[in-house]
This record gives sequence, C-alpha cells and structure tokens, in this order.
Amino acid sequence: MDLKNIIKTKSLQYGEFTLSSGLLSSYYIDLKKTTLDPEGLAVITQTIFNKILEHCLLNIVDSIGGMDLGALPIVSALMLKSYNKQFSLRGFVIRKSQKNYGTKNRIEGNLRHADHVILIEDVVTTGKSILEAVDILQNEHCVIGKIIAVVDRNQGAREEFVKVGIPYEYIFDIKELLT
Repeated sequence: MDLKNIIKTKSLQYGEFTLSSGLLSSYYIDLKKTTLDPEGLAVITQTIFNKILEHCLLNIVDSIGGMDLGALPIVSALMLKSYNKQFSLRGFVIRKSQKNYGTKNRIEGNLRHADHVILIEDVVTTGKSILEAVDILQNEHCVIGKIIAVVDRNQGAREEFVKVGIPYEYIFDIKELLT
C-alpha cells in the first residue's frame, strides 16, 4: 500500500475535533496510528530520508529532532536508517514543557550546542509548535537547515516558516488526503 492510502486508512478520522492550535476541525489526522505501524513508519522513514539525503549532499546536518511526541518515532527510525551511511545523524526531542525533576531538560537526546539540524514534524497546522522549537534551538545557537513534515494541514504554517526564513517541505498537503 502506498503512504497516502496508509494515512487515509489508519490516521484520517472524521468528526468534531479541537486541534492543538485551538482551531476546530471536521477531520483529524492521528498520524501516530501510522508512525507506530511498521509499514507506515517504514514508508515515511524512506520518504523523509530521501529528502534529508538531498539536503545533506548540499549542507551540513548534525542532528534531527522535533517536538515530543509526534516526531519521536520518525526521528528514531531516521537515526537508525542513517547509521553507517554517508552520515550518521544524532537525534533529539523537545519536550512540550521543561521537566521539574532529574536534569530538568527541555531538550532530550544528543543535540549539541550550535548543531546544524533538520526539524521533523508529523502534522503541521499553524506552525506554532515548530516555531517554538526553532526558538529553543536558536537559543542553543543551532542552525535550522530545514523543516520536514509528513502532513501540512494548509492553515498558515508555510507562510510562518517563510517569514523566519527556514526552508520547508512536506510529503502531503491535506487536500491530497481529503480527496
């Protein structure tokens, strides 16, 4: 099965939903149903890996990461796929809020100061959470080379990423999944 059909079958739901952005929607894409499925994750990983490979041929990339929880399965699979290739990518995840115990980290994993990173997201709506991640990473003096999403809900994120000057790619525009 191709990725479009996997997402439509496993992740696309119709009803009344409130999105993390606060917007109301008549559909919801629970992409974790696809990213936590072996076939779905394998296809997403290969597709994004190809985009990362193109970027790596032109630019430095040290690590990949994204916001917890949506990016975590994808980031983990991409790290594994990169192992012993032309490059091995380190991974990180950004917590939605700083933990108040242990190391009290907001960023977990292997991000280093001033890394060149690619941000991964499962579903992008307004871009608010990714822009929060961008701020956190820029405070660590990281350079964000690209943002890659699986699905763009087409509700303003693209324009926000253009404003901050970060290249952006996605696999599917929501219109492709709703038809």
